[in-house]
Amino acid sequence: MSEFEFFHLVEELHKYGADARDAARRNLGSKKRGRNNNWGVTKHRRLQKSMTYDIKVNGQEITLGIGASGKSKDYAPFVERGVNGTLNQHGSPYSYTNKQPPVGSILQWMKDKPVRLRNSKGEFIEQTPERMKSRAFQIARSIKRKGVPPLFFTRDGIEWARKKHDATIARAAAMDVQVYMRNNLNMIPKL
Repeated sequence: MSEFEFFHLVEELHKYGADARDAARRNLGSKKRGRNNNWGVTKHRRLQKSMTYDIKVNGQEITLGIGASGKSKDYAPFVERGVNGTLNQHGSPYSYTNKQPPVGSILQWMKDKPVRLRNSKGEFIEQTPERMKSRAFQIARSIKRKGVPPLFFTRDGIEWARKKHDATIARAAAMDVQVYMRNNLNMIPKL
């Protein structure tokens, strides 16, 4: 069978892929962790914007891939699956051992988010470079110890789209089989 003979199925898979991608984007911007209503979201939303899907037809094999593109591709698996800390385990294949996240990356995140510093009473304090670097080190050390909980934005997006498109994908595949049989076997099945 060629791509043309999978016409209905490929068309439906494009809808499925677009919905799964959009659901993953929503998941990246709407997860709540503790007091943080927008966990994982930064000012630029790079990972959220980089989500994409791709359909490849190779002979009789159709592959639908959903993931991040560009620079976000490097860290998307760690956000999706989480990272085990030295004290807390999240069931992730990734773990912190003797290294912690780079302080420079945490500082950049603090500027992008933006994070405002507070004293022990909860009052805002002046953000000097020394205090920012000190707090970034504390955050990096905490991430190393506690790890990063998994977000499963892609998995949940795929599952949401699967529930929505299950029946229509089956109908599209059946239509393609019916067209194939009519064109190549000179018979029309009764469905």
